[in-house]
Amino acid sequence: IKTVLSACPRCKIGIRNSKSENPRKESKMESESPLQQLRALMRKHGVECYVIPSADEHQSEYVAPCDKRRGFISGFNGSAGTAVVTDSEAFVWTDSRYFLQAENQLMKGWKLMKKGKFGDPTMIDWISMNVKGFIGVDPKTFSISSYQSMQKKTSNKVKIIEENLVDKIWKDRPERPAQPIFALEKKVVGVGREEKIASLYEKMAECKSELMVLAALDEIAYTLNLRGSDILFNPVFYGYLTLLNIVSSGKKEAILFVNKTQIDTKVEKQLEEDGVKVMSKESLGKYLKGLKVNKPWLDASTCNVWLLQDKKDCIFESNPVPLMKAVKNKSEIEGIMKAHDLDGASMCRFFHWLDKQYDSKKDSEEKKKKWNEFELSEKVEEFRKQGSEGLFLYPSFETISSFKANAAIVHYAPSKKSAVTVDSTGIYLLDSGGQYLCGGTTDVTRTLHLGKPTELEKRCFTRVLQGHIALATAVFPTGTTGPKLDALARGALWKDGLDYRHGTGHGVGSLLNVHEGPHGIGSSTHRPEVHRTALVPGMLVTNEPGFYKSGSFGIRIENMLLVVNADPAFKKHLIPESKFLAFETICFIPIQKKLMDTTLMTKAEISWVNSYHEKVRKRLEPLLCKEPEVLQWMKDATSPLA
Repeated sequence: IKTVLSACPRCKIGIRNSKSENPRKESKMESESPLQQLRALMRKHGVECYVIPSADEHQSEYVAPCDKRRGFISGFNGSAGTAVVTDSEAFVWTDSRYFLQAENQLMKGWKLMKKGKFGDPTMIDWISMNVKGFIGVDPKTFSISSYQSMQKKTSNKVKIIEENLVDKIWKDRPERPAQPIFALEKKVVGVGREEKIASLYEKMAECKSELMVLAALDEIAYTLNLRGSDILFNPVFYGYLTLLNIVSSGKKEAILFVNKTQIDTKVEKQLEEDGVKVMSKESLGKYLKGLKVNKPWLDASTCNVWLLQDKKDCIFESNPVPLMKAVKNKSEIEGIMKAHDLDGASMCRFFHWLDKQYDSKKDSEEKKKKWNEFELSEKVEEFRKQGSEGLFLYPSFETISSFKANAAIVHYAPSKKSAVTVDSTGIYLLDSGGQYLCGGTTDVTRTLHLGKPTELEKRCFTRVLQGHIALATAVFPTGTTGPKLDALARGALWKDGLDYRHGTGHGVGSLLNVHEGPHGIGSSTHRPEVHRTALVPGMLVTNEPGFYKSGSFGIRIENMLLVVNADPAFKKHLIPESKFLAFETICFIPIQKKLMDTTLMTKAEISWVNSYHEKVRKRLEPLLCKEPEVLQWMKDATSPLA
């Protein structure tokens, strides 16, 4: 644990000093703006347009500082967006979560293009209509599917440029992180790496594929039962995994291509014993070029163009790992439940402390302090560390600690400079989570009022709660995909003409990425795999409907759900062979009762709240029994609704 904590990505990782020890006269190119420098390189390479995606070479959702090229060149540092530069214009396409942020951050000379139904053309449509010459891309930052789509829609005008042009002008670019890699015990993961690899060999044989390349970092970490800290909040490490399975000769070979300084001799020996060789990441290109294999399997959504290395007759379908990873086994579920118990107890301690700060009946010195959003986000992390039995690693994402109008910004995260003071006059929304070494990743949102809520706030909160309950209590036939359940979470809001512009639920890793596929709940079309992946027992998915009144307040209630088998008693009389599924809520944290308008709620909904709070008491009382004040707060917070 000490080794892992010493590699915590909350610390600054590999940031180079931008000041040179030997001052020198700037060249003409260095004195120009980044846009001017980039355009000069574009002309040198003969391209009219250059595309800069958010992704790294592994198509990661979150990236290390050294891969934030779009942020460097444009100023906009949101997690989603693509920059396009021509010889006279510069644009950033992003979605509705980041419109306000992009408008505030984009540097001079840049224009925001709004994705979705907001009047702006899509990026590819704009390029195909306005760019007559070549379109430059870095083959390592473009997925195969994105490259193929752009080639098709631009009549093969995409030009591969092996060197990244932004890197050429980014003089103080941070170093790539290389934190220690550690192994998880089998009692945590449930299935050994040799079993997982054997399963992949079988799938390859079925498809007559002799080579599989895994590029997604969470897929590699899952398959090898390894974790790292190379990307903030994500326990992954940089590398590639190749599997060679030549059925005719019986040759099988698994190789992890990685920075070898990150792996100690003990971990490397464990890998070798399980049939996995370790080679330097730099040797991957030469290795792939030298292979003559049938039907190489490269998932087109996660493998970059560079990995093709002129390979023909490839399989571009999704590899089996995302689905294997999504369906948790018994050991993983046990670790996840333990993480949620620890998380729930820590959050009770935090909310008890928070209530004391805003208790109008008390006038302690501590209460007189004015707490802002950023300070409260740090307090949440402090409580998780203190109450985790040494198992808390670090947050699972950047904490969303937001008050009043800021809570209406879905992905708002406070900074020391911008954080506003939290008081008892409005709604406070806290969306946070943790990575736990017992194998759990948590993600929970609670909305609360530290004073007296208005009738409007209570009504909106209750509608969100009703949607949350409708999804949590859903019973559905096998074969159902998440999007088919999305309307359940929105129905109560729709009654009042309200809605929210984000998905309702996402998969969650087991001490891995907080956002995980291939399943989910929502109507979004940018993730087609969600619409074709049925929910099955063992999957985790969040339940997080919300409502956001711009400039005023935001509400979201989020728990984690486990898909389980259901057996409705009545169906035995009609179709005994039919099979149904349901959800089990596995997050145990009180939902604030004073924001509920029980006059809007049915008896069944009130009963659900009481039943849920009873489960919270039973799960957390053993963990809080030695803390009488916190225990009493929890009991009061979970007492039955009238």
